[in-house]
Amino acid sequence: MPSTEIALPLSAQLQRALDGEDVFDLEDTDPEQINQQIVAQILSAATVEEVFDNGGTIATMKLVGEVLVLRDVKLLPSAIQPSKDQPNPPKVYAILEVANSATGEIRALNTGSPRIMAQACRAKDLGALPLEVRIIEVAKAKPGRNAPLGLELLAA
Repeated sequence: MPSTEIALPLSAQLQRALDGEDVFDLEDTDPEQINQQIVAQILSAATVEEVFDNGGTIATMKLVGEVLVLRDVKLLPSAIQPSKDQPNPPKVYAILEVANSATGEIRALNTGSPRIMAQACRAKDLGALPLEVRIIEVAKAKPGRNAPLGLELLAA
């Protein structure tokens, strides 16, 4: 019998994950697609340092101020364990598929920013992707922390 279960919008999945629920069906995660994005990123590296950057994805904080085309977003379960500095780590992070506005180069960005995840997920739910955006700092960084980040819409 076919399933009558209705898939939750991505923004609702994000909210539930941020509330601590386990909303991930890891069978839906396509590691091959993520691997292809990582290989494409390595092959398009402009410097030796970029070739040997083992992160696989780029942290959004490294691209503050850059103009990008947000093409897709995928939520993944976080593997960050509780620590003294972070007793309640996020249960979710996002991979953003973006293109450099000037070169068209496709990149995979990682973010745990609740604001960026919410903006990207809701834009996807609304069928608004691709969108031209800029990664911005939305407030000053607190001591020992990164500045909170967001996306600025440049063209709809």
